[in-house]
Amino acid sequence: MPGTTQLTAKDILYRLQASKAKCVVASEEVIPAVEAIAAECPHLKTKLQVSPHRRQGWLSLQELLQ
Repeated sequence: MPGTTQLTAKDILYRLQASKAKCVVASEEVIPAVEAIAAECPHLKTKLQVSPHRRQGWLSLQELLQ
């Protein structure tokens, strides 16, 4: 489910829990908010970053496409 970078951590938490999402795709701006609530999303298994920077616990879209 697409979302804007203006979503708060609370908004993201609601969407992930309501949808029982297994994966989240996030840009650099949204990653901190996702990290803040990820522990509260038991269905969330995969975090995919769309960013040139590496983060522990996140898959890199750029690296996967190489």
